[in-house]
Amino acid sequence: MENGSFALPLEGVEGFAHIRFIDLSPVGSFSSVSIPAGFDRPFSYRATRDDPEWQISLIISTLGSENIRLPGVPEMGLFPSPGLQALAVSAGEAILEYDAPEGFSSVAVAASLDWVVENLGLETAPEALRPFLERRAFDRMRRWDLAYTPAAMRLRRDLENNPYQGTSEILFLQARIIDGVVEFYEQLSGGGETDAPLGVKDKKLALEAREILVAAADAPPDLPTLARMTGTNAKKLTALFRTHFGVTPFALLQEHRLDMARARLNSGALNVTEAARQAGYNHPSSFIAAYRKRFGETPGGKSEKA
Repeated sequence: MENGSFALPLEGVEGFAHIRFIDLSPVGSFSSVSIPAGFDRPFSYRATRDDPEWQISLIISTLGSENIRLPGVPEMGLFPSPGLQALAVSAGEAILEYDAPEGFSSVAVAASLDWVVENLGLETAPEALRPFLERRAFDRMRRWDLAYTPAAMRLRRDLENNPYQGTSEILFLQARIIDGVVEFYEQLSGGGETDAPLGVKDKKLALEAREILVAAADAPPDLPTLARMTGTNAKKLTALFRTHFGVTPFALLQEHRLDMARARLNSGALNVTEAARQAGYNHPSSFIAAYRKRFGETPGGKSEKA
């Protein structure tokens, strides 16, 4: 499927189905679908993925029902909403069908199985997923109905309220893919993982990764690259940042970029629109909201307490 946002006309009514797709190779992809209320007949479209790699897709639907059909594969039934479903899917054509008289809305992240194996390892994978990771499964699709947990709700909110653009958006969405896969792993494994205390070596690794991010804040490496640069994997690096700094690598990067924006604004080097763009926000209002949350004042310097 091509990158971009698409508006597909709905038959018999004035309105469009809005579809967005972002390729985040080598990690995976992001997609969203929105159909307005009032369309009282089934809607479908075909999507083809030429990439030969298997993917794990996590679909969070919040309104309406969805069905995904693959030629030659038995029906798996509608995906209800609100809900979280996971699919292991091979390449090829898929037919996506929607029953949405009251509207439909979903967001989805997909992770390449090769990337999952490389970054999370086979030894940490739930038993139910190993046949796919080890290429021992030959069905074109496998589905898991998962619990709509608080973590899944947070993932949905993050994806729906994405305020970023450019490199920041790519880093943000790659981080959300990792969050989604970790949630999938934990549900299939029957519970969450506990973080071991950080040793000296792990603390040194986290500090090294932070230094790399801060030094390259205007053109930062993505999370898989940063993990390789520091000799670890994306899942462990994210856990180290949360334990040692209290935030994910992406959140730490955005905090530093806001600090940089503040300094550039105060020096008169940039105006608000320029600062928002350099910090990776898709609109000045999103930048102003993030700035206010971090510093307790607007970019003009007016304190919220004044």
